[in-house]
Amino acid sequence: MNNQEYSAYCYSQLVQVFSNTLKGQKDDKLKFRTEGLLQAGKLLGFFSPDNAKELMNKAHIEVFGQTVEERKNHKEQVKKALIDDDSDFFNIPAYERLKESAR
Repeated sequence: MNNQEYSAYCYSQLVQVFSNTLKGQKDDKLKFRTEGLLQAGKLLGFFSPDNAKELMNKAHIEVFGQTVEERKNHKEQVKKALIDDDSDFFNIPAYERLKESAR
């Protein structure tokens, strides 16, 4: 297996992990196995830590439509709005909230 094949396999596993998360079907075994694949790829020199992060973001965008960081920020905004009882936040249409969190 060469670098490209290994990266493609890791990417497909990341897409599967994120797709399961999106469906609400958490699979810790697959998640941990995929994390191990990424770590092994870095240790074996198949890709750098930055390349691994790019691969993860690419898969995340494919499944969720946003980067890991963008999704994390949006989830934090929702959590803060819930804690602060900010009903105005939830009166904004979801597609508008997603645009705002991407900025």
